[in-house]
Amino acid sequence: MQSWKSSGDPRSPDEEGLARTLEAVVAKTPAEFLKARGLFQEGSVRYVSAVLAGLSQSVRDDTPIDWAATIDLMSWVAMRGGDDSEWRYARLSCIDPSPTVRSAYGQWFPHLLLLDEAWARQHVKSIFPEDQRELRDAAREAYLRRGPVYNLPFELLRQQYHEAVDRLDEMEERDLPRRERAGGALGEHLVILAGRGLVSWSDDDALLRRFFEHAAPQDADRAIWLVGRDLADGDTDLSDDAVERFRRLAEDLLGMLEENGRERMGHFTSLGWWIASGRFDPEWTLDRLARLVELAGGAKPSFGVTDYLVDVSRNHPSEALEVFRMLVNADGLRRGPKHVRSARVILRAALADPSSHDAARSFIEQLLAAGHLDYRDLL
Repeated sequence: MQSWKSSGDPRSPDEEGLARTLEAVVAKTPAEFLKARGLFQEGSVRYVSAVLAGLSQSVRDDTPIDWAATIDLMSWVAMRGGDDSEWRYARLSCIDPSPTVRSAYGQWFPHLLLLDEAWARQHVKSIFPEDQRELRDAAREAYLRRGPVYNLPFELLRQQYHEAVDRLDEMEERDLPRRERAGGALGEHLVILAGRGLVSWSDDDALLRRFFEHAAPQDADRAIWLVGRDLADGDTDLSDDAVERFRRLAEDLLGMLEENGRERMGHFTSLGWWIASGRFDPEWTLDRLARLVELAGGAKPSFGVTDYLVDVSRNHPSEALEVFRMLVNADGLRRGPKHVRSARVILRAALADPSSHDAARSFIEQLLAAGHLDYRDLL
């Protein structure tokens, strides 16, 4: 095909007809042609355009394609030199007017930016078109759901984050699993960026604050859980600056909880992951845990918070006892062997300290009256 030339006879096949045939064949069997994409890169631009058109038709026909190979081919076309009309058409054809293709562009946008920053910057509005909501949303939701969080793409796409936050109330994702929700992915992006210092509660555009004000409970919970998981994981490498940013953000979220009440923000109980991660000063942690339980009616996960109280009960027996008492009064006392062992450690530490002895004794009597006889030998 690279060496074939038309005879020039009007009745004989020509390059345009061969390109149309190639487009139709690629549409039906895209995998074979993507494997051999290097051969087309050496040939006529007309055939390159035909392959791209065939791939677009494959997508519209729901034919499975290798997206990594497709993006590789489109990236090569996007960076290809040549300013004649045929190459300009080929480059424009890479921005296919299909939601499925646009989703792929959204997902792979950080990689396109890495391959050719100038091209990616130039085509932001083509990939996320302001006047075509379906295509813009397809690209944006794929970018949020499937792509890692990178700094430069965020700076280029901050307006897309704005629009996603503005549309939280319109998202129809009630039946989607938590991992597939664009709202939850948006929250993950924002809290990760907050840890890096790229967004903050006090920003003029209030991205973080507006997200937590309008997000569905399961989406806000997912964002809070993500930070708590990473903070609690001792193997996660976080700078002191990042930890301090998360501490300040926890304060901001507690303030929002106090302002709005547990009926609206009760899902903030997941801040227990975050506050009891072991990354913060114990006195600050114990005070904020008590505040969280008081405002939200609990702190999750109960096992994680209780484990933290066990760890600090020796040096902070009175404060650990008070948080534990609040948790039990709010959520009940679990009866499993591990929970009993943890409770006994906290209670014994409080009994051994003169400042908390009487409070511990009174609380144990309360537990015994409620039928929790595992603690009678402590008196």
